[in-house]
Amino acid sequence: MEEYLADYSPAKQISGTKRLPLDGTNAPLGWTPDSKQIILSTVRNGYLAVFKQSLESGSIEPIVVNIGQHAASPRLSSDGAWILYFAIPDNHGSGPASLMRIPVSGGPSHYVLQSHSSDYRCSLLPASLCLFSERTTDRKQLIWTSFDPLRGVLNELARMDTDADADYDWALSPNARTIVIRKNREANVDFLDLRNHKFRHVSVEGWNLTTNLDWAPDGKGFFTCGIRPEGATLLYVDLKGKAQPIWQYNGDFLWGMLSPDGQHLAMGAQTEKNNVWMMENF
Repeated sequence: MEEYLADYSPAKQISGTKRLPLDGTNAPLGWTPDSKQIILSTVRNGYLAVFKQSLESGSIEPIVVNIGQHAASPRLSSDGAWILYFAIPDNHGSGPASLMRIPVSGGPSHYVLQSHSSDYRCSLLPASLCLFSERTTDRKQLIWTSFDPLRGVLNELARMDTDADADYDWALSPNARTIVIRKNREANVDFLDLRNHKFRHVSVEGWNLTTNLDWAPDGKGFFTCGIRPEGATLLYVDLKGKAQPIWQYNGDFLWGMLSPDGQHLAMGAQTEKNNVWMMENF
């Protein structure tokens, strides 16, 4: 897995793309609110850990590193004050895992709740919604449940009928009004309006989509990966389904996360010969 950083322009073009020379496996999964640090999921001594990486110096700072336990799927809370993550013991089976929170500045971790799903997202201020998703046992529905990072309260918010044999990805818009849903390797997405629970189907002409959905901070579009025979292409897709190629990679997976100030794009890239399981729920 490789990590890249680029400058991003209002024209949705990148420049100055560079690979960040870090040892090990490093996956960019978020930004601090000041756009000065990248939140990384990384592997250290065989365990998933959470680090912050400085945009200016490139140095990394450990946030959660536990021998004998994985710190998986880190995400920022809506207010940017907390990093959420799953604490998973090395010998963990199929039961629920503990969602934890830790201050972005570092400090002790706090228990939030137990969940069987590690697929979750949070909006950005002034919205303050966080959602889990989970498939029903028969895989014929996808359920979204809201939760509170401080109190851990869970309430079902919405459902969607799904193809039991297919995989899906989704992302919550920054203003918490919309969920975008992608069925793996299809040329379309669905938008679920959380105010009226209506779906809007949109075609993304010319691209089969895979790997991740990440909204731009302004909520006017999202980043995802398009697959063609020549490799993977990072795309910016607007709310009407128009796709603009951002960057091409001679591999299988790409994802991009735009900094809150809209000036920098952190990108992850991976080929199938590596640890594909690390890509789940990105």
